[in-house]
Amino acid sequence: MGQATYGWHYWFDSATSQIHTADTGSALIDVSDLAPGLHFIYLQAEDEAGVRSNVLCKAFYRQPFDTPMLWTYWFDQDEQTHTT
Repeated sequence: MGQATYGWHYWFDSATSQIHTADTGSALIDVSDLAPGLHFIYLQAEDEAGVRSNVLCKAFYRQPFDTPMLWTYWFDQDEQTHTT
């Protein structure tokens, strides 16, 4: 049984005209064009059949200086297979 293929889409704040797409696995999300301050990221998964998940929205604060930020995520309650 092979691993499922999926992708995901993301955008910032209310910029639905600027949706980014990423392939299976982790991806570096560039926030350098965002002004310092409070922002929202919207995430949506898509399976190999093209079925999309509900949109997940998370708030984050863009630091006023270039500090690397890492996120860790996992699916369902499977924290053992997390990706950073």
